Amino acid sequence: MKALESFDLSLNKLSGELPMSLSKLNFISIFNVSYNNFKGRVPTSTQIQSLDESNFFGNNLCGAPLTSDCVPVDVPVIVGDQEKEYGSHGADWGLIISIVLGFITGFWIVVASLIVNKSWRIVYFRFTGNIPATIMNCSNLQVLNLGNNNLVGKIPDAIGSLPMLSILALPSNILQGGIAPEIGRLFRLQELYLFNNTFTGNIPATLMNCSNLQILYLASNNLVGKIPDGIGSLSMLRMISLHDNSLQGRIPSEIGSLFRLQELWLYNNSFTGNIPATITNCSNLQILELGNNALAGKIPDGIGSLSMLRMISLHDNSLQGGIPSEIGCLFRLQELWLYNNSFTGNIPATITNCSNLQILQLGFNNLVGKIPDGIGSLSMLSILALHDNILQGGIPNEIGRLFRL
Repeated sequence: MKALESFDLSLNKLSGELPMSLSKLNFISIFNVSYNNFKGRVPTSTQIQSLDESNFFGNNLCGAPLTSDCVPVDVPVIVGDQEKEYGSHGADWGLIISIVLGFITGFWIVVASLIVNKSWRIVYFRFTGNIPATIMNCSNLQVLNLGNNNLVGKIPDAIGSLPMLSILALPSNILQGGIAPEIGRLFRLQELYLFNNTFTGNIPATLMNCSNLQILYLASNNLVGKIPDGIGSLSMLRMISLHDNSLQGRIPSEIGSLFRLQELWLYNNSFTGNIPATITNCSNLQILELGNNALAGKIPDGIGSLSMLRMISLHDNSLQGGIPSEIGCLFRLQELWLYNNSFTGNIPATITNCSNLQILQLGFNNLVGKIPDGIGSLSMLSILALHDNILQGGIPNEIGRLFRL
């Protein structure tokens, strides 16, 4: 458990507190519990506190990396030479009255600031109906998080009038219509979360004006058309997630200009053409998920130069040619999903160099030859799927050394 690198429970209905034992995950690089019903304090560790706060959105959590501090339950008070802990020695009516008065006072201060000043730095609501157009009057708004509700209707046209907005999060609602092109006027926008709605139409080309955008998360909608020209100009992008839409056309070669890109999620669309060779320029890429499209051609030469890759998923396409031997240079690779294509040739022997490999899915191809010697050295392997190929020879005895299989 301490060696776990990826922990993603987002978009569920889990509840309770996060176990403090999670603080022992010293190698964690992906940790996402957003949009559940967790409460309490975020476990304390150097790894977890270094994560982006968006990984904890949509809960009732407190503590770093979130901006909301935790309120202590047991408050020690020194009286004379004695220490008394409220909360462990029965009720104290003075404390209770103070808490109630403090809550009422704080509540009206917040509401008054919203009504009178028409501005609020961070707004977190849970409600139904339309997004009120009047919220666009809050000209100092920096974070608007209305995710995981039952909101309907469309994004107000005046969304572009919030010049300070850095995070716009409206995921997991029932919003519809087109994505407002006015979002392209939000020059300070860093994170855009619109996934899991029913948005239709094209990805607005005006989004390419958001030069500070780091996360573009539009997955699980009904979007059509192609990825806009100019995507390569968003040099700050760390994640592009457009999966589960009806997008088509080619994957733009200019994606290779996104040197900060860490995650590319395009699966379950209708993309055609080749995987752009320029993708090998994305030296920080950790996740390449292009499965279930209509991609053709071969895996680009130079794939082995993406030393940060942890997952390659190209399943359910029309890819062909051999599996590149340079995949054996990807020492961080944990998952390789290449099933249901038209790959030919041998399984490269170099694949046994991928000592962190946990999933090897090569089924439904035209692979020949034998299972490579050294397969037993992949001690982390938990799934080995080579079915529906033309492999021959014996099953290596060393497979018996794969205790996690």
